[in-house]
Amino acid sequence: MEAILDKNGLKRWRWGRPWVFRDQVERFSGGPGDLVEVKDPSGRLLGTAFLSPSSRILLRRFTRGPLERPLEEELSARIDAALARRRGLEERGECMRLVYSEADGLPGLVVDRYGPVLVVQTLTAGMDRLAGPAADHLWERLSPRMILARNDPAARNMEGLPREVRVLRGERVERLRVPFGRVRVTVEPFSGQKTGLYLDQAPARRLVGSLAAGKRVLDLFCYQGGFTLEALAGGASSVLSVDASARALRILEEDARENGLPRPETLEANVFRLLPGLVREGERFDLIVLDPPAFAKNKAQVPGAERGYRELNRRCLQLLSPGGVLVTCSCSYNMDRGRFLEILRRAASDAGKAGLQVETVPPGRDHPVLLSLPESDYLKVYVLSDVEGTEMGEEPERREKKGVPGP
Repeated sequence: MEAILDKNGLKRWRWGRPWVFRDQVERFSGGPGDLVEVKDPSGRLLGTAFLSPSSRILLRRFTRGPLERPLEEELSARIDAALARRRGLEERGECMRLVYSEADGLPGLVVDRYGPVLVVQTLTAGMDRLAGPAADHLWERLSPRMILARNDPAARNMEGLPREVRVLRGERVERLRVPFGRVRVTVEPFSGQKTGLYLDQAPARRLVGSLAAGKRVLDLFCYQGGFTLEALAGGASSVLSVDASARALRILEEDARENGLPRPETLEANVFRLLPGLVREGERFDLIVLDPPAFAKNKAQVPGAERGYRELNRRCLQLLSPGGVLVTCSCSYNMDRGRFLEILRRAASDAGKAGLQVETVPPGRDHPVLLSLPESDYLKVYVLSDVEGTEMGEEPERREKKGVPGP
């Protein structure tokens, strides 16, 4: 089984890109998930890759050069190497990503740990075929109570794979509370967002906790309140936590109580509709966290996402107390860093906030960015600090006429 690259595919391979697209391959043989030999147009071996005939991404690189040991042995070695790279992350508690797809040399394999539970996703045909050996090795190395296959992302559709959730090893664990940073949090592996929680925001959560002492905090799109709990643990004077999910807010209230923290004020609401009213009422917050869902899941959605991000950030900056801090996020890969920063500049101008310092919060070491795969650099977190203590330039009523609905 082999795949012969054309000149564009060869250039991409030599650049180190881990993906080769269908239109960059002259011809190929093999079926879904096969490990094929990748060759240049003259037939010289370049390496190996997993084949995905149903996907636009036809090849996902596995080795440069020949595979030098049996596939399952190589799989186990790469899992061990990924685990070794996570050593020293004890401050994370018991929640972290153990394996992160291409960034750990295992294209399409994601493994998240929630205390005694491992949640696995196999998002490519190649890794789906190796799910059993991967689970066996993780079971032997880490002795968890359960390994759950959380294979319900839409990305599996593009690989021609069924969407399913099933226990691979161990007993069924529906719900647990585990340490994450300074608090214990509820995880529902079968139904929670992503694989249970948003693990990629751990560094930003720690930052919010360090800034929160004595502050009035607004946590928007809070889900189960990861930022809220850290803010309360950090000594926030009060937190208003807003989300559209009543169930997520109930879990937040339970977790605050179980951690012995003050009860946050929770509000089930549409954030786009809520913010203009808060501005009109003259509300102010010392620390605001804005962590919306991905607005731009493809390039066609980028214009609407730009309008939505600009509107949300403008409103948040209007609500920011003089000298306050806005932690603002985008998890849309299609919204690149340069474009997102320009949106923030325009939102600041709209809100009359001229004296804003900007800092970035990098992803955690358990979510490494692969230099040759820009798509792995999806999470953007910026900290906007009002160092001049400026107020908005125009009256809110005038700004109201320029409001833009969310995406």
